[in-house]
Amino acid sequence: GRGELNNYLREFRSYDEKEVHSLLIVDRSADYVAGINEGGSGNFKSERWFNVAFNNGAGKVYVGDLNLDNKTGKYLMNIAAPVMDNGKAIGVVAIRYTVDSLLEIINNVRIGKTGHANLVDSAGTIIMCPIFPLRSHHISHDLVKLVTRVNPGWGVAKDDAHGGKDSIVGFAPVLATINPELGWLDGNKWYVFLRQSPSEMYAPIYSLLARVTIFAFVLIVFLALTAVYAAGDIVKPINELYRGVELIGQGKLDHRLYVKTGDEIEKLADEFNKMAEELKKTYTTLEERNKELETSEERYKDLIENSPEMIHSVNAERYFVGVNKTELNTLGYTIEEMRNKRLEDIVPEELRERVKKHVGRVIKEGKGRVELQFITKDGKKIEVEISATALYHPITGQFIKTRAFVRDITDRKRLERHLREYHDILEQRVSDRTRELRETKDYLENLLEGANDVIFTLNPAGLITYVNKKVEEWGYKKEDLVGSSFLAILSKKHKGERLRKTVAEGIRQTYEVEIIDNSGGVKYAVLSISPLRSGDEKMAGVLVIANDITERNRLEQQVAQAEKMSAIGQLAAGIAHEINNPIGGIMNCLYNIRNKLLPKEREVIYMKSMEDGIQRVQRTVEQLLDFAQQHEPRLLAVDVNNLVEDVLSLMSYAVTKNGIHLRKELGLNMQRVMMDQHKIGQVVMNMLLNAVQAVKGEGEVIVRTYADNNWCCIAVSDNGSGIPPQIMPRIFDPFFTTKDVGKGTGLGLAVSLGIVEKHSGKIDVKSEEGKGTTFTIRLPLKEA
Repeated sequence: GRGELNNYLREFRSYDEKEVHSLLIVDRSADYVAGINEGGSGNFKSERWFNVAFNNGAGKVYVGDLNLDNKTGKYLMNIAAPVMDNGKAIGVVAIRYTVDSLLEIINNVRIGKTGHANLVDSAGTIIMCPIFPLRSHHISHDLVKLVTRVNPGWGVAKDDAHGGKDSIVGFAPVLATINPELGWLDGNKWYVFLRQSPSEMYAPIYSLLARVTIFAFVLIVFLALTAVYAAGDIVKPINELYRGVELIGQGKLDHRLYVKTGDEIEKLADEFNKMAEELKKTYTTLEERNKELETSEERYKDLIENSPEMIHSVNAERYFVGVNKTELNTLGYTIEEMRNKRLEDIVPEELRERVKKHVGRVIKEGKGRVELQFITKDGKKIEVEISATALYHPITGQFIKTRAFVRDITDRKRLERHLREYHDILEQRVSDRTRELRETKDYLENLLEGANDVIFTLNPAGLITYVNKKVEEWGYKKEDLVGSSFLAILSKKHKGERLRKTVAEGIRQTYEVEIIDNSGGVKYAVLSISPLRSGDEKMAGVLVIANDITERNRLEQQVAQAEKMSAIGQLAAGIAHEINNPIGGIMNCLYNIRNKLLPKEREVIYMKSMEDGIQRVQRTVEQLLDFAQQHEPRLLAVDVNNLVEDVLSLMSYAVTKNGIHLRKELGLNMQRVMMDQHKIGQVVMNMLLNAVQAVKGEGEVIVRTYADNNWCCIAVSDNGSGIPPQIMPRIFDPFFTTKDVGKGTGLGLAVSLGIVEKHSGKIDVKSEEGKGTTFTIRLPLKEA
């Protein structure tokens, strides 16, 4: 049971009680199973050692970094291993080790009096040192670069972190910590480096040099005493060789050795000359490259430091190793404060895992981008976008640091939030508008279908795209008309000119047409045609509203005919006079001829006179019959002066019988006008009758024709009493009259206005009380 397991753990700990601080066993759910110095319950799923060691059931050994335990005040290391069953992890065993024995090992490594070993991590923190407390000291950036190499080696450190200058240090990585497959120490790396006080290290060398110098001096004296003569030949080239080597060593690479001994010394001198030449070339190249590098580095540093963008660099442990002024000013930290921080230390806690994944991705893939929040020193949050690239060692390929450009996107994020809010509002408005449009569409469809007029929509080609059910009164079915030509339901005399004009020019028009119903009958309708435009103002089609005026036309024709008969009644006396005059002359001629009172030559004259009289009567009767009959509407090109002459021939007696003076002022070269001559003749007659009645047997009536711009004008003026201003607005109202009972129907002017407007014309009235009135009929010349 659990008690036996705890006893086993105590027994295991007893073998190494000093190093093993605590033991813990958890199941696959990270729930507590057994342990020593770890309490008696709890869940450890949030612990890194559990997640790495359990590894989603695959299992993996975990070795954590050295961290300070707040409860004990000691530095402890977590080591965890999976409990496997049939190849699957069913739990995890975790051991927390103290570092006392490891510290003893480091402390026992001694070289002389001052030489000792140090354990340092890749961030430059001295983990263990016999002199400094654990993790209490950082080495310089240059020393970090020197000792954190992949392969062991030796080097000269300007600052050995213990006060020594130009010290020779040895270094080597802890191999297990730099193995990326193991992933130990939470991604950190450990290195060992040895240092010794320069004075102690160089002491044996100085002693050796002193002994060698003494020995060399003694040897030189001995040689000088025993080989004075031979020395002259040997020492001179050697001295020359020595002096040349010394000068070359001092940097005087232009110096050359001139030794001609014919032996190995001469060859050695030649080799030294070649070496000096090569050194000079190499030194010159190095100087040039160093200058270029210094210039490039200075320019690069200047660009980085003075860039308007925030720029920083972090190492593999995510510690800041470089931060430019812009980022320091934005965050409010000093460079020293930033170098003691990791990247995740300046972001909210919920984003720290994202930071770690971002840096890991940059190290692996060479670049990466992430959006985060930075927290400034005063607690303000800044939205940022980081674009980072990885820098690798050009020889070893080992990752060195990231170079990251940081852009403040606070304003952009605020705009994005506003856009999302605006998008939500727009979506709601669109939804509401869609519902309103649907309701409006239903309302308009009901309105169109219930309209009292026939309503069509046509495409620009004149094909029907919609028609309401009112068209069924003409015997058509809606579905039969959709897709067919609109002109197909009009009579043949309509060629579609006005419809095409609306499509071409986009103008509204109103005009009367004949409709052929489905049974072949004729209907009359007033069409109101308007252009339909799309959102970009292009012609999309035509709206046609057809008002059926068949019944109205029939009534108007009856009213017009009644008014015509009334006019004939008023002309009866004049017409009788026109007929009686020639008949009286004929009867007188017949009387003389029958009584044989005339000579033969006179009879011929009388016979011609009777012929003229009969033709005059015949012409008067024909005019009267032509005026009285109903005619089918027919537009022809008519000479307006001839029209006026024909009307006056019927009315000359009615105008002049009471002494009224009739004056004609007919324009010359008048253009023919498209009109229904019978209808317009009726209008002119009505105007003349009104003028005759207005002068009441006295005064003058003037009939004039003239052209006024694009109008053909027929003006009838009188010098009667004029029309009072108070009744002027009502003169065209049906059944309104100022005449005595039995002398007018009140329809004359109303009918006349309707006839003229159907010809696209108008009637102008000018009147002044006591001076007279002028009615002007205006007909468009462009229709001729």
